[in-house]
Amino acid sequence: MSSPENPLPISNPVETLPAPSEPQRRFPLWGLREVALVVAVAVIALMACSFVWLLAVTLVRHGRMLKPEDLASDPLIVLPPQVAAYGLTFAFIRRMLVHHFQSPFAEGMGWRWPRKWLAFPFAGALLAASVLLVMSQLPSPGDLPIEHFFRGPLDAWMMAGFGVLIAPVAEEILFRGLLFPALAVRVGTLLSVVLTALSFAVLHATQLGRAWSPLLMLFMVGVVLTVVRWRARSLAASVLTHMGYNAAMFVELFWATRGFHDLAGK
Repeated sequence: MSSPENPLPISNPVETLPAPSEPQRRFPLWGLREVALVVAVAVIALMACSFVWLLAVTLVRHGRMLKPEDLASDPLIVLPPQVAAYGLTFAFIRRMLVHHFQSPFAEGMGWRWPRKWLAFPFAGALLAASVLLVMSQLPSPGDLPIEHFFRGPLDAWMMAGFGVLIAPVAEEILFRGLLFPALAVRVGTLLSVVLTALSFAVLHATQLGRAWSPLLMLFMVGVVLTVVRWRARSLAASVLTHMGYNAAMFVELFWATRGFHDLAGK
């Protein structure tokens, strides 16, 4: 349509086109090189924190040297630097995701809090019961290094707090949060489940005296935790399952030792 004042046709108003959707981020954002870097940071952080903590403890003790067994099995000596190293490593991972990959931490790690979250710690407790049942049918591995951490009720409570609240979060971030997705891209899901579980078991080999039966059980636990992470598509799900597993193990120890008061007879 035209008019004498404007001989050109009057065009319709320009329609506002929808803004192009932001391209979906690939997952994982990192690769095995970044995983190796995180492991290196964790090792360096643990060494540095252990040195500082041992120096502080030596100064408090007025220069008296610690006994070798304290260095290896006293929770008051071993746990604080480990917690500090976890904190530093977590800060490094968060900085890597937020500043380098420009992704929120929870989103970048695939945290995704599950809707029926109570089912996961319950599943972890069932897993612990299954492991205890199977272990009762296997040859006893004898005295394990991890048992030396439980010398009294205070040590046991410290180990329980660490084992239920801190270790599952740190280990799941490393193994199921970082390593498993990076491996899955390279070698496929099934093989990455096996390799992640194997790495998880190897990490605890020293604590278990390299005894085959508890290491085998821990490998199977690692498989279950990794499958939970994979099938639920949620790192939070594997963390909750891990917490439930460890909590059930400590409840069994608490019951068997009459409230951590008969640890010598365990």
